[in-house]
Amino acid sequence: ILSLANEGADKPYELGYGKRHVTLRQGSHSSLFLRMYPRKGRFVNVRFAVSDKAEWVARLEEAGLTASDLRRRARVNVAQSDLAKHRELLGELFHQAREEYEE
Repeated sequence: ILSLANEGADKPYELGYGKRHVTLRQGSHSSLFLRMYPRKGRFVNVRFAVSDKAEWVARLEEAGLTASDLRRRARVNVAQSDLAKHRELLGELFHQAREEYEE
């Protein structure tokens, strides 16, 4: 997930660890566009912020991923096998989330 989020980034992000979640950070600043909540080895719940989240939820579900629309964010469950199978789609999502966050 980190390598996908860093593709095309001016400055690379690092992982920042919280009590129950993992964020992406640059230096001491945690980003708000992508948060990950690991779920006991089965998958990672990735919460993301994009302007067209309902459209993204539909695209992710159409691709066979479990996704839902939350109040301020949306989320998708990503298993290890999903990273290879849906690399292009997830990369596009993470890129858009990062671009909108950095604007």
